[in-house]
Amino acid sequence: MSEKLRIAVIGLGEAGSLIAAGLQKQGAEVIGYDTAKIKYPPVPIAASAVEAVQDADVVFSINSATVSIRVAQQLEPHLKADALYCDLNTGTPSLKKRLAQIAPEGSFVDVAVMMPVAELAEKTPMAVAGPGAKLFMDLLGDFDLNLDYVSDVAGDAANRELLRSMLTKGMAA
Repeated sequence: MSEKLRIAVIGLGEAGSLIAAGLQKQGAEVIGYDTAKIKYPPVPIAASAVEAVQDADVVFSINSATVSIRVAQQLEPHLKADALYCDLNTGTPSLKKRLAQIAPEGSFVDVAVMMPVAELAEKTPMAVAGPGAKLFMDLLGDFDLNLDYVSDVAGDAANRELLRSMLTKGMAA
């Protein structure tokens, strides 16, 4: 990579902090933002979510599905023209399709986190889908991540996660 990839992580809870710190260790320029005051932030913190995303090549939204639409609507006008908007929240396929409609055309990536992040951090298996999924795979290809391309259809990664969850819970029962 000639230039460092600039990644904004919106939501620095456990998963967001671990993924942000891991990507920074691997050489990405990472900036974070969280509405909560983070006592020991894993990456530099922006004064606002808007400030965090303004120069980002890739934006990770890792907060809650309940606020994902509001966050996407707030940030969409401030994204760089060629930035990818990646939603890592656990949500339904229909929610991911709605988010793809909010994001700039071709920029949305539905990222389904397939296991708890605590053990593997940024190396946690993730399924990716949506109109920006192939570009996401290309941009993050030099990083040591565990990414599985699903399709160009937003919601397909979320669907895979839901099916896996039902299968594993059914087997456990």
